[in-house]
Amino acid sequence: MPAATAALVVCKHYYRQKRGTLLKQRIISALVGVIILFIVLGLFKTPVFNLAIAFLMAVAAYEIAKTVAPGQPEMLRAFSMLFGALAAFANLPALVLLVLVYVVVMFAAAISRYPKVDVAALGLQIMMTIGVVACFYCVLLLREKADNILLALYYIFMIFSSAWLSDIGAFLVGCRFGKRKLAPTVSPKKSVEGLWGGLAFGVLGNLLFSWLFASVLAGYAGVTLSINYLYVALVSPVLVLLGVLGDLSASMVKRTYGIKDYGNLMPGHGGVMDRFDSFLYVAPLVYFLMVNFPFAV
Repeated sequence: MPAATAALVVCKHYYRQKRGTLLKQRIISALVGVIILFIVLGLFKTPVFNLAIAFLMAVAAYEIAKTVAPGQPEMLRAFSMLFGALAAFANLPALVLLVLVYVVVMFAAAISRYPKVDVAALGLQIMMTIGVVACFYCVLLLREKADNILLALYYIFMIFSSAWLSDIGAFLVGCRFGKRKLAPTVSPKKSVEGLWGGLAFGVLGNLLFSWLFASVLAGYAGVTLSINYLYVALVSPVLVLLGVLGDLSASMVKRTYGIKDYGNLMPGHGGVMDRFDSFLYVAPLVYFLMVNFPFAV
């Protein structure tokens, strides 16, 4: 066997082995993540849920700072993390004040270190951190504004369903039928065919999930949950598209700064920003719909 052919065979074997290891790693991480998610949701009305959201927001703030402002003073990263952690325990008026304090403190610290501070990076760090915190905070608002725990859980699961089921559908369909690139300069692996698959999975998944929630879980809990399935079918494509836009937004930032993942909190999946990017834009809209145009009561 020629040396070049032998090297090619070895490389292919190594690639398959590595891909298999990564897939196994992703599956294990996903299972652990789902178990933790259900444990946290089981403590939905306790401060444990706030702690979980605080942890996610603090880690996301760290990942943002590490990505867009890697050379900045460490205190700026610490202030962002502290802001993310405290936001989970603030009511809405206090959150507005906390945002103001965060911006003032960040610029005061930057002024004390100027010109060692990159002002453009500082601005992007502050903007992204506030945006991500606001999106996560909508989950806490859902809990507070819903008429009962079951209704709040339904809307929260709708966020995850819209973001993650569509992601699975896009991956499966894209891998099999994907030919036309959706956004080649931002995320080369995403395809138009995958987008259609994600839309189909998202709509059907939301309808199936809504039916199971209303007929099984609500019945088991002895609670009546009325769901407008036509409304769910109409709003689901919008939620799915927002999830795709969130994913592409996070990917654009990663590509700009030349990184593969924001972090490595979940082996095989990346960090909080990698796993929750498609969740971020969906959460505020679901909250808005629940308060103003509910599709479940």
